Amino acid sequence: MPTSKNVLTLFKNIFLITSLSTSIIVSVFIAIPPDPTQYYQSSVHKVELLKNTPAPRIILFGGSNVAYGIDSSLIQEETGLPVINMALTAGLGVIPVREIEDYLQSNDIVIISLEYGIITEEQFTNGTASEFAKWLEYSPQRAKYLHRPVIELPKIYLIMLQNQVNRQASIFIHGGIDRGIYSSKNIDSHGDVVGHLDKPNVDPSTLRSTRYNVTPHLEYPYVFLENFNQYAQSINAHVFFEMPASRQTNCDATGIEDIKIFYDVFLEKTTIPILTPIDQLCFPDKYFFDSIYHLDATGRQIRTERIISGLRKNSPSLFAP
Repeated sequence: MPTSKNVLTLFKNIFLITSLSTSIIVSVFIAIPPDPTQYYQSSVHKVELLKNTPAPRIILFGGSNVAYGIDSSLIQEETGLPVINMALTAGLGVIPVREIEDYLQSNDIVIISLEYGIITEEQFTNGTASEFAKWLEYSPQRAKYLHRPVIELPKIYLIMLQNQVNRQASIFIHGGIDRGIYSSKNIDSHGDVVGHLDKPNVDPSTLRSTRYNVTPHLEYPYVFLENFNQYAQSINAHVFFEMPASRQTNCDATGIEDIKIFYDVFLEKTTIPILTPIDQLCFPDKYFFDSIYHLDATGRQIRTERIISGLRKNSPSLFAP
């Protein structure tokens, strides 16, 4: 039977090991700065735009379907309003909407376009630890936006630490990291990803032909979005929804009836207008760059023109002479 002395020694050892581990982790965080070439570095610039660009603005948000698939310059040219593309990846779920809310101003217009799974799959609605580890590395105060920060942060910081160590190892062994088009330098002044626009599309046969996850219909995402919409309305800002860029092969696999149900349920459960007519949300396969959500240069232009058309219909005052 252990004596009180043995128990005390055990607790001392646990304390020493914990303290040493904590010191090592903190030292690594301090010693290894965020990578300026990483895709998520652009999130710092995007937030600076939110902070410093006077209203009214058009703010775009969603997963990578928005980051890759909308031409902010064209929208700005047509509306005369500054456009800020806050989109990064679907892996962040709806959480960055809270960051946008902090900087939302009267007369702003927010266009949200979420990949289907963010609304229909609980594990994606509030984001994933692997993506938050990258997002928080560039702005640790974002932890306050997490759904359950006390529960989520230990895993997030552990992944962040692993990312930092792996990054430094790669730099040491290979002399650097080639991020290709997924580099912060391939993101323009609006926040759009532009590094893929002059690149050839991948072989369409390599893209998955599975159905989009348009069911089941979870309650929480609709409540979250409607709450944001109500807040926007309270300060005289305006929110619209844009259906995600969808590939025809995957639309066919999903079934237009199921997509229409998704469309109708969104309108039923929120008061947010949808810009995209149901018959315009599926794009020919030839317009997709490297995933079933990423449009190429031509698809991006077509989609942007459709968004502008939707804005003309829903906010004609934007285009008044």
